[in-house]
Amino acid sequence: MGQLVNLMQFKKLKSRTEKGNRASKNSVRFGLTKEQRNIEEKKRSTEKLRLDGHKFDP
Repeated sequence: MGQLVNLMQFKKLKSRTEKGNRASKNSVRFGLTKEQRNIEEKKRSTEKLRLDGHKFDP
């Protein structure tokens, strides 16, 4: 007799691998990861604040 297999664990494992594959394809397809987008957004906002601080209002 073969070993018993928990089908729910098998389904969850399959689902996780499919989600991982889909995520990696989307990251290649759409560009930056969420962490990289956050870093770029922070850089842009600090640069904007720095430039706005140098504005001259007569």
